[in-house]
Amino acid sequence: MAITAGLPATAAPAGDPDTPVAQDIARNSREHAVLSDSMKKAEGNIPVFVQFKGKGAYEQTQSPAVLANKQAPINKQAEVQAIKTQVQSQAQAAAQSTGAKTLYTTHNIMRGVALQGDAAQIRALANNPEVERITPIVPKKKQNAGSVVDTGAAENWARENSGYTGKDVKIAVVDSGIDYTHADFGGPGTVEAFNKATKLTEMPAADSGLYDAKKYIGGYDLVGDSYDGTNQTAPDNNPIDCSAGGHGTHVAGTAAGYGVNQDG
Repeated sequence: MAITAGLPATAAPAGDPDTPVAQDIARNSREHAVLSDSMKKAEGNIPVFVQFKGKGAYEQTQSPAVLANKQAPINKQAEVQAIKTQVQSQAQAAAQSTGAKTLYTTHNIMRGVALQGDAAQIRALANNPEVERITPIVPKKKQNAGSVVDTGAAENWARENSGYTGKDVKIAVVDSGIDYTHADFGGPGTVEAFNKATKLTEMPAADSGLYDAKKYIGGYDLVGDSYDGTNQTAPDNNPIDCSAGGHGTHVAGTAAGYGVNQDG
């Protein structure tokens, strides 16, 4: 006698990926892989970086020879712009679905968006197949610990009498800014001049008396004095240092200052 089991005709075989249990397992596994350990426990309104899948624009558009520094980069502006547009579209969708605010997007080295919003809502993006990784953004502070080692400066200090004097060389200092009113660069060197310069959002005119146009030729504030990686940037065209005698001023003075005293 043949006996048939009374199982529903719609029963799924063991291991079927479409069952609710299997879907939950897959979802949990994906969340575990996408969310950093700190993101899994994060609460409240926080800044977060959401990395999208895909290579950054530079790696995506340049040849292996360029990436290996064996060939000069090729102009791929149209392709890079297309990647940037795609990232911005993804960022907008991520912000809208989580109720978060977009701080900025990245596309050249890594595709992603920095969001400010509720941690629980942003965690839900782990189920988005376009998302690679979600990590809280840690506030950054300006400091120079380890910079001598990291930049290889110590090795260069040992190269005495190299013959390099800096004559006819133009340099750019990427740092906290530069107090171009400082006497080391030919400025008036007064507190009043520095305070006046800090109130401006544009570079003062060459004849303003705030700097020596032969020594200092200009610059930019790329992010703003209060930027720490967790907030929106506030760039302007005035690169005055964040503080009088700040680190950027120190570096610029060491590299190219006139010197203030007889001994420099």
